[in-house]
This record gives sequence, structure tokens and C-alpha cells, in this order.
Amino acid sequence: MTREQDNDQVPSTTVPLIDPVDNSPVIKELKLDSLTRTQIIGYGVGHFLNDLAGACWFNYLLYFLKNVVFVDFANSGFYAGLVLLSGQIADGIATPIVGYYSDKANSRLGQRTPWYIFGTFTVTIAFLFLFQKCLLCQWFGNYSEAMMTFYYVFFPSLSNVGWAATQVSHMSLVPSLTLSRKQRDTLNSLRNTFSYIANVYCLVVAFIIFLVIKDVYTQFTLLGFLCVGLGFCTSMFFLFTVPEKKLVNDCLELKKRLKELKKQENENRRKMGLPQEESVLSDGEALPQDVLKDKEALSPILEDENPQASLVDNFIWKDWFKISSFYIYGVVYMGARVLANVQSSLLIFYLQNVLGIAKGETVVPIEFAIIPLIIYISSSITSSSLKPFYQKYGRKKVFVLGAVLSVTAAIVLMILTEDTKNVIYGLAIIIGASQSICLNTGISMISEVVGVRGKNAAFVFGSYSTLEKFANGIILYAIMNVRDVSTDENETYIRVCTSIIPAIAAVVACFFVLIGKASDYDSGDLVTEGANEESEKIN
Repeated sequence: MTREQDNDQVPSTTVPLIDPVDNSPVIKELKLDSLTRTQIIGYGVGHFLNDLAGACWFNYLLYFLKNVVFVDFANSGFYAGLVLLSGQIADGIATPIVGYYSDKANSRLGQRTPWYIFGTFTVTIAFLFLFQKCLLCQWFGNYSEAMMTFYYVFFPSLSNVGWAATQVSHMSLVPSLTLSRKQRDTLNSLRNTFSYIANVYCLVVAFIIFLVIKDVYTQFTLLGFLCVGLGFCTSMFFLFTVPEKKLVNDCLELKKRLKELKKQENENRRKMGLPQEESVLSDGEALPQDVLKDKEALSPILEDENPQASLVDNFIWKDWFKISSFYIYGVVYMGARVLANVQSSLLIFYLQNVLGIAKGETVVPIEFAIIPLIIYISSSITSSSLKPFYQKYGRKKVFVLGAVLSVTAAIVLMILTEDTKNVIYGLAIIIGASQSICLNTGISMISEVVGVRGKNAAFVFGSYSTLEKFANGIILYAIMNVRDVSTDENETYIRVCTSIIPAIAAVVACFFVLIGKASDYDSGDLVTEGANEESEKIN
């Protein structure tokens, strides 16, 4: 098929291979995936429902529970923390289970799609019950603490089970869709860009609702419906545009073809007495200058005699525990998530009780939408701009920049007062950029750790998601129970929790990024099967 015939096809990274007999190209262009623009966009919006639900969850759930649902309870902080913790625990338990069985699944729809469908419908149904009055209490005429606690624990937990199924199945698709490191970064960056767009959408809708509607229950109910409704539509778009089975099979065939061509070239070289270690790649027109700086990056995946080839074929989930990178980048991902989620969850309490914004008001003020909105607009712009920085400076240096910005934001948050509260509008830009850099870069490094072991990807993403869910749940539960964050009497405590804890998470993640061994662009575009260190440990 020509370029003219396939206008939707993305020009993927190409690898020209040379016939040493007559120095002619064996094949002019060999793509590293079969993804089209529509499919790339479809993948990008595939996590949009989860992102919208997460935006409501981390921006407003604690406030909704503590200041609306349990406001008349003696220990409202305990109940609010319990609901959040139970949801995170349910998510954390469901995630590795989904990951394990997703890796073992083999349906006509693929490994991941059945779990994605289950998660989409579970999140949609359960989340609709969350941001409104206790419907079970109304149906049974029972407004006791036990009934309300059960309601606001059960539906968040159920929603998080679905959230885990959607997240793991979606994230673990990337290593199976393309052999190109740059294409994987494109998919991850697009996914995260839409994640920030989801937050922007949620906050814009919240701003309009808070401005127009005065009944607090109606505000949050309508917000939940508008977010979940749009998210469900984008999930359907993903399902209809990204045929997992076909795309994964195409990727496997491309890998097989690459190996065959390399074997053919090596055989020609052997017959002609040419050195086998000599580079077999051309610097011709078909090879962009920024594709492969290290030409030997191709050989691990192309070489049939490569000892790691059989290791990958026989690789099982238990083997991950023998690889140091599995632990290193688990901490990186956890740190990036704690940075974003803890800061988002506590920001409203910081605005109200430290900076004195809308203190004492009975309705939700529009500032609670405007400032988070600035953060996520900054995050969205940063996310869509990261790729050239990865290529020029490498992921590690970019992550360090994100950690530095996070520490800078923490310092400013610690010294702001009611008199200087307007600084928060500018600071929100820095907060958004730091969160985006750390989260995007961390996720792209996970795909690098997985390499070409796409069949085992769900276990990795599932394990990492479990780790961060438990970390976020426990941290937020502890914060809500040690001191009351809804009063200005604990101003210093709120400052520390909103600024220092996320900054520590970013610094810890940055340390592990620096000692990790995930490749940057200077090692080539084609994803390999892993470092020699990993091969030795599995043996």
C-alpha cells in the first residue's frame, strides 16, 4: 500500500537494511508498528473515563465527604478518610489480580480488551451513585451512620475495582502495539495529555456549576453525571478504533520480519567473508538522522542467536522479582503519583484554611475550580511538549527538572500567607508542570522496563498501580486522622501536608530515576529485550 493510498497511516520509524552483495536496500522501509493516526488518538482517549473519574475523586471527594456528606458527624475526618482508604485498597487489591489474569487471557478480542470493557461499565455505573445523596438511605428510610458509611464505602470501592481493570488493561497495551521507543513515548504522552485535558474539563464544568447552581448536592451530582457521560463516550471510541488483536499480531509479524532480514544479511556476509560484527545499517535517505544514534541497538531484537531471545519467550511473571529495575521504577511511579494525588486532594483545604480563600462560605467557591484548572492547563501544555526534551536531554534530566520544580513549589507553599495569596495563581503553573513532567516521564520509563515483553506488561503495571494506590490511600487516611484539615487552627499542619509530603515523594522518585538503567534516545529507537544485567539475573 502506498502513502497516497493510506493517508491515515502514521509514518513510523523505519529501518533500512542493506544487501552486502550489491549494496542495495533489502527493503526500503520497514515500519515498527501498524498504528494509524486514528488509532493513536483512540488509544490516547482510552483512559479518559478513568481520568475524569480521578479528577472528581482527587479534586473534590474529600471536600464533598467531609464538608457535605459527613458534616454533621462528630468525626467527619475519620469517615472521609475511611471512604478514600477503602477505595484505594479495593483498587490496590483488584489491580494485581486484573494484571495477572489479563496476562493469561486469550480471547478473540485480545488479552486486554475484555478487562477494559468490564472496567468501563463498572466505573460508569458505580460512579453515578457516588457524588449525590445516599440513595440507599432514601430507599430504605435509614439515615444511620452505618448505612451512610456502607453506601459511601461500597460504591467508591466498586468504582475503584473497575478503575483498576481499565487502567491496567489500557496501560499494558503499549508494549504490545509498537517496537518503537519513540512511538511508545508518543502513546504515553498522548494518554497523559488527555489525562490533563480530563482534569481541565472537570474543573471548567465545576467552575460553571459552582457559579450557576447554589444547592451543594445538585452541584456535585451534576458534575459526576457530566464527567462520567463524556468518559463513557470516549471509551466506546477507543473500543471501536483500536482493534487489539490485529495491532498486536501486526507488531509480532514485524518483529519476526526484522529477525528474518537480519538473518538473511548475516548469511550473505558469512558467504562473502565479511565481518559479522560490522554494522548492517545504512545511513541512506530512508533513515532519519535522529532515529538511531547507536546502530547496534537493533541487534538484540534481530539476532536469532541472542541469548535473551529465548529468555523473553519463556519469561513469566515471577521473573520480574529477579530484576532490580522492576523495584526501582515501581518507586518512581509511586512517587510521581503521590506527588500529584496528595497535592490535588489537599489543595482545597490549603486554599480555604491557609490562604483564607472563601473561608466561611456555605457554597463551593469558584476559586476551588479556577486554581486547580490553572494547574491542569499547565500540566496539559507541559505533557504535550515533553517529547523534544526527551530527545535532546534524555528522560533522566527531564525528570530531575520536574523534581526541582516540585521542591520550588513546596518552598513557596510553605511561606505564602493571606496577604500574598494571589501568588498561588502563578505558582499553580509551576505545580502543574512539575506533576506533568514527573508522571509522564515515570510512565514512559515503565514501558522501557517492560521492553518487548508485552505479554507480561499487565503484571508490571498492575503491581505498580497497587503500590501507589496503597501509598496514596494510607497517606491520605493518616493525614485526615492525625489533624483536622478543615479548620485554620491547624494551618501549619495543612501547609506541611500539602507541600512537603509531595516534594519528598518527588525527590525520592528522582533519586531512583538517577540510579535506574532505563534507556534514553542515545541507545536507539527500537526497543530491546532488556539489559544484560536482567539476563544474568534470570539465568
